[in-house]
Amino acid sequence: MDGDRQPKIKELEKAVEDAVKKALSRVKVPTRDELQKLNARLDALAERIEALSK
Repeated sequence: MDGDRQPKIKELEKAVEDAVKKALSRVKVPTRDELQKLNARLDALAERIEALSK
């Protein structure tokens, strides 16, 4: 019986995850990847500013 539940649970988890992603996208919440790219750009900018101030 537990073997029958596992695929359904995984399917439900995927559906919930997809719905949350879609909702966050709709309200323009950036993805983890977008935030990491922005953080890298800010780090590079901070380094350039630091170099200019020396």
